[in-house]
Formats: sequence, structure tokens, C-alpha cells
Amino acid sequence: MGRPIVKQLLSDSRNNWRIRAFTRNLSSSQAKQLMELGQGRVNLFQGDLNDACSITAAMQDIYGVFCNTDFWSSCSVVIEREQGLRVLESAKNANVQHFVYSSLESCAYISEGKIPVAHFDSKDCGLNKI
Repeated sequence: MGRPIVKQLLSDSRNNWRIRAFTRNLSSSQAKQLMELGQGRVNLFQGDLNDACSITAAMQDIYGVFCNTDFWSSCSVVIEREQGLRVLESAKNANVQHFVYSSLESCAYISEGKIPVAHFDSKDCGLNKI
């Protein structure tokens, strides 16, 4: 989900955005594609959403955050919720001015528990209510 956001920011002719992209793997094909897109305007930062120290380091001297957690790396509602809250807390502590959290509606909540969809339900961790 981050790649389309990066493309849009890079295409904005009114601003000369410098982008720090947080990635688990600097050698991944997705990370390499981001570097190619950016032509020097994209800086990759290797980290782990389960590691508060790496998130805190990534938040230094940035204006905004687009946060997209990944349910599929853990397949755990609890872990994904913790990741989102960890990113939000780090952004708050770093005085980030603009925060966008990519979430989904909680199917379990909407259906009163009849239709749980873990990878949707884990994204609705209350961040959109803060």
C-alpha cells in the first residue's frame, strides 16, 4: 500500500517531498522499486513494527506518517493492533504533525460478532477514534 502513496507524493510538482520509507527488508524487490521511483528522494529505513526502538529512530525529523500495518506477517489481531499503537505513540513522541492510519472497518463489530474477518478487525484498533 505504501508504493502508491510514495508515487503520489513524488508526482506532486508543488512540493519536493523527501520520503523515508520504513521497510522490513532493504533487499526486497518492493524496496528496490521504491528507490528507483524516488531518484534520490526516497530514503529506505529498515525496521520492524514489533521493535519500538526502530520505529522511534525512523520518526526522527519527519513531518508526516502514513501507517499501514501488516496482518499477514503475524496473522495475529493482537500483534497488528500493538504495531499500530506503537507507531502512533512513537509519532506522538516525535511531534509528528500529520498522521494517516490505513484502517478497515471491524466486520466483527458491524455484524455484532456474527462475521469476524481477522485481517479487517485487526485494523480497527481505535486509532481512528483518537
